[in-house]
Amino acid sequence: MNKIFSTLYIFLLFTSSIFAADEIDKKKMFDEQTEFFLNEYNNFFSKNEILNLLDGELYLRPCQLDTSKDTNCMAVEQWQDTNFTYAGTIKNGKLHGLGEIIDSNNKTAIIGTFRNGKLNGKAKVFLQGTDDYFLTFFENNVFASGKKRYFQKSGNSFIEREDVWCSMDTSISCKSKIFSTSSSSSSLSGYEHCRNVWGKLINIRDKYSKNTPDYYRLDALVQTAFDMWTAFKGTNAKDTGNCDRLLSLGNN
Repeated sequence: MNKIFSTLYIFLLFTSSIFAADEIDKKKMFDEQTEFFLNEYNNFFSKNEILNLLDGELYLRPCQLDTSKDTNCMAVEQWQDTNFTYAGTIKNGKLHGLGEIIDSNNKTAIIGTFRNGKLNGKAKVFLQGTDDYFLTFFENNVFASGKKRYFQKSGNSFIEREDVWCSMDTSISCKSKIFSTSSSSSSLSGYEHCRNVWGKLINIRDKYSKNTPDYYRLDALVQTAFDMWTAFKGTNAKDTGNCDRLLSLGNN
């Protein structure tokens, strides 16, 4: 009996030393992973955020070619049905954790957090054609229009501008009394833009039951968007933000 316990004791000592070594190696790998993401995203995420967003798991390895069959890895693949690219972590075949959206000019468009294949959580959004960016929170690939922390490039630094309004429709745009810039909405006429807003407001309205206050409120916004859309018909005039404000009211 004593011999059995002695053998068991020696075995436990041996395996404990192996597990301790494994834990040290694992901690080193976690530290390396955290340092990688801190540098990759220029400290946009804190160490604790990185650990929490990655569910306390390791991701620093390339995914299989078919990412839908892989997990806890990193991939570069097409972002939805666009000419943009996603580069970031994958879990259970879906975009999950930390990543960035890269535009067709190979420039970062969005750095953010992902859950179940979609942008969910805090993000840094870069305005195409500029070096400016703003901070926001996404929910299922959409952020609420409104005042944002907006940073405008000035020489080798950034100046935080006040009272900047950013919105998201078919594109992302930001406006203030001093300046306005957008990622691609400038290519849309007021007719096209307000028509798109009208359609989005209908989709939001139809989520509510008829004869409810929210339905009536949104129906009024739908009608206003329709009036603005038809007012632009036959012209090349641009919308000055009125339809964006309607969409923002509809999202709130």
